[in-house]
Amino acid sequence: MKKIVRTAAMIALMFVTTTSIANEEKLSLITKTDAKSLIYELDSTSGATKIELIDADNNVIYFENIEKLEGVRAINWSFGTSVDPAELIKRFSGKYLLIPHIDRGVHLEEGISNLNKGIHSEYDLTKYLLDNMEENSSLYIWFQPDLCRDVQQMKRIYSLMVERGFAPRGS
Repeated sequence: MKKIVRTAAMIALMFVTTTSIANEEKLSLITKTDAKSLIYELDSTSGATKIELIDADNNVIYFENIEKLEGVRAINWSFGTSVDPAELIKRFSGKYLLIPHIDRGVHLEEGISNLNKGIHSEYDLTKYLLDNMEENSSLYIWFQPDLCRDVQQMKRIYSLMVERGFAPRGS
């Protein structure tokens, strides 16, 4: 009987030790002004991780398969530069999470208007970004609050995202 108790105690001790030293993912919710950020930190070995956010009605509101990225790094970028966004997407796809910032009137900035690519609105710019995605591109398009208040423009952009399969369809 003593051997059984001792063996059970050893197994329990090994289990407690193993679970206490296992890596835990870190999840935090950060509030900055009127926006909220959900930060989920993964180990670099988590290459095959699939991330999904699901609402109360079981609609997938966000999904990403970070397996396509080789070590997740991010580049925030605004369009005040003269570099064609298509070149940035081509150069950094598969290596970085690209985070273009789109605000109201961005299509009028010199870096975009000088491209002569038919970009006359935020919708056109979003479409241009999506048209130039590579197989291994990961974009997190940051729509600034001033643009989000333009309901008609955001409805057009959302319809484009749904059409391309980047947003859930309504039920």
